Amino acid sequence: MDWYYKRTKPRIQEYCGRNGDHPSAWDSEFLVCSQAGDTRFSFRENQALDAILDSGADVYRSLWSRQGSLFFLDLEYKNTRDREDVYRNRIDIFRSGLEPVYGRLFGILQSFCIDFMTLMTATGYHFVFKVPFQSWVHERLAGLGSPCPQLLKQYARVHPVSHRQRPVPLECGLAFDGLGRLAEYLAKELHTDSDIPVATGVLHPRQILLDLSTYADPLHIRFIRCAGSYHQKSQQRFATMIRHFTRGPDLPLEDLLVLIAEPSEAADYIRSTPAAIPEAGSGLDRLLTAYQASGLGRRHQEFDAHHVEDEEIGQARKLLLTFSDQELAQDSGLKRAVLQGSCEGIHPRAVGLMAAERLRLATWDSPIMAWATECVDGYNPYSRALFWARLYGT
Repeated sequence: MDWYYKRTKPRIQEYCGRNGDHPSAWDSEFLVCSQAGDTRFSFRENQALDAILDSGADVYRSLWSRQGSLFFLDLEYKNTRDREDVYRNRIDIFRSGLEPVYGRLFGILQSFCIDFMTLMTATGYHFVFKVPFQSWVHERLAGLGSPCPQLLKQYARVHPVSHRQRPVPLECGLAFDGLGRLAEYLAKELHTDSDIPVATGVLHPRQILLDLSTYADPLHIRFIRCAGSYHQKSQQRFATMIRHFTRGPDLPLEDLLVLIAEPSEAADYIRSTPAAIPEAGSGLDRLLTAYQASGLGRRHQEFDAHHVEDEEIGQARKLLLTFSDQELAQDSGLKRAVLQGSCEGIHPRAVGLMAAERLRLATWDSPIMAWATECVDGYNPYSRALFWARLYGT
């Protein structure tokens, strides 16, 4: 284990919800790791943490929590034409592009008096908080959720060679869906003066992405980079640092931009900063109330309640004949389909359902969806297509 990981290991354990000495008691359901420059991920048990750190890999924890439900919102810079842009020009990108969006989202969460933490990565920020099962507001959060039947069936079954050892409890699946709706509400409340376009999907060659795709997939395949982990997606090695913890002060941006590129320098700062994911507190109830009273909350209810008629199914199938499977597998393609369907009077739920049917039967010759077959018990075409149909149709 190198010097950096020796220093940051306690914070990584804390972020994974260490509760006692034995990893089986931690909050994280499992760990995930990836080697430098490798796009493949390996699911591991909590007990494998030392082996992961010894290998120098990036380390992630499951979004699936044993003690509550985790909110996660990923804010990052994307340049689909030049993936190294963010590493070469990160100081300007963080200052003029990411900082206005970060500040606005930070302010919205603080206005609801929610306790949260933020992590700074090489490409952006993670906003994270926990809603404990024993919290009175967790039941209300779960009440927002309305996962599709196909996803609920997947949660209830455990594939013989799946990385998970148990079904996803219904309460967890419902709350995860509810958190996705809150993330969408926060994203749509965001108005900034960033120099770079801001979007909730990969819609521009160069943009600030409020990545909601976490909530399009099953809870049990999603994971988040740990505080204190390396970030090794480029040729340079970066740290993953805590910028804000609950209501404490932020470390100045200029200091963070220097430290994050020098993990050996950042290690002592990371070691000195609390990394246990904070509980949201009573402020979450205010956010739930605001969402339910909003136009978006009402449109979500209408989307969930809409019964797709046979006529709509035929219209949606005909519409989607003009789209390839690869286009429908991407949020940008589904957005075009939903918007075109709306112009023709086709409900977005019908478009989402028929897109899911296409994706369920598709064979993947393209690397666009190669990840879907890499994780057994992972990709669910219905949850993914209906999520994007709801996002772009409401």
